Amino acid sequence: MVRRATVRQTLVTTGVALLVTARAGAQGSALLRGVVYDSLISAAPLEGAEVWIEGTNRTARTDALGRFELAALAAGRYRLTFEHPVLDSTGLAAPPVVVDVAGDGATAVTLATPGPATAHRTLCPHDPWHQKTGAILGLVRNAADSKPLPDIMVTAHWTIYVLGAGSVRAEPGTAAARSDRSGRVLLCNVPTDVAVVLQGRAGEGPCERAGARRLRAETG
Repeated sequence: MVRRATVRQTLVTTGVALLVTARAGAQGSALLRGVVYDSLISAAPLEGAEVWIEGTNRTARTDALGRFELAALAAGRYRLTFEHPVLDSTGLAAPPVVVDVAGDGATAVTLATPGPATAHRTLCPHDPWHQKTGAILGLVRNAADSKPLPDIMVTAHWTIYVLGAGSVRAEPGTAAARSDRSGRVLLCNVPTDVAVVLQGRAGEGPCERAGARRLRAETG
């Protein structure tokens, strides 16, 4: 699973591009109504998603309730695509959604971003699935101007307590990665059943800047 996290005075964002398609067709009287959901972050309808029929210039934008309509369609099979800034920075994409539109009536369709489990498996394919692990996906930004910061070392720290025969043993763990040119940072193999402290560090020596945030990743 994937969890958002802020690192120092940074802002974590995630974005997704979902692809859905359709053939270019003649005008008709059919209506296609749909809803786009954000399954990754908010678990709610996704406002401002750009939906279009693949192979055509027919587009629609979702409203505050995630709803959209494409009218005057000819009956037939279409492939839908949608994009949204929420997932743009993750590199994730969903497979195209195919819908059969009936003539002289309304057809309903539901589109959704990849969920946490799918995103985790896609972004961190080498994580051990038999254990309670997750991923932290973030975007490191400058606190002064909100611009993405590349080459920032982000480290996750946690402690797992192991119960033994009459004793408790503490096992500290860490995961670290540097933000890329777009400020994106991905930490894999992070436990989901303990509190995790994130630390971001910029620079070296006496001028370095560091900060930390505490979070708890959850299974889901």
